[in-house]
This record gives sequence, structure tokens and C-alpha cells, in this order.
Amino acid sequence: MEPIPQPAGLPFLGNVLSIDAEHPQESLANIAQLYGMILDLARSILFKADCTGPIFKLKIGAERIFVASHELAKDLFDEEKFEKAVAGPLKEIRHGVKDGLFTAQPGEHN
Repeated sequence: MEPIPQPAGLPFLGNVLSIDAEHPQESLANIAQLYGMILDLARSILFKADCTGPIFKLKIGAERIFVASHELAKDLFDEEKFEKAVAGPLKEIRHGVKDGLFTAQPGEHN
């Protein structure tokens, strides 16, 4: 499987400078177009399969993965294929708030 494409970042800053503070949506759209096309090209050459991109990764404080395709997002949010994981801080918050919207374990209906 190919790694998720990502623009080169700077030490400590990551990709913060890749996002225009005045027009963040346009910046993300441009990155999606550029890196989505790279991923689509790599998939069509390497795997001879239908392309599902654009998907890309940015380091903005922490590493974030962006999906800029309705079809791919719909597939990713399909609850039949994936299961929510309550981990990290949410797992700790659960001790106080029990099974809330974000803290309920899979199968717990609140």
C-alpha cells in the first residue's frame, strides 16, 4: 500500500505555512488537488485500479489526514465497515461522563 502523500514541511512548524490564514479552504483545496492527483496517478500506475483519492496528510500541530472526496468520505464513514475507538483522553473522560455521544463504546446506545 502506498503511503498517504504529504507536502514537505519544516522542522517544528510542519505544514502550518502551507495554509493561508486568510483563505484556508482554498489552500486545502489546492493541496487536495495537487496531492490527490499524485495519489490517483500512483494508484492507477501501480495497482491498475479505480482511483479513490484525493486524500492527503498535513502536519499542523499534530499529523492530520484530509479526505477531499465525497465518495471516499462516504466510504470511510460507513459504520458497517469501521468501528469507533474510545481511546486516549476520551477513555479517561468516560470515567466521569459514562456513555455519552463521544465516549460510548461500540454497541452502547446512549
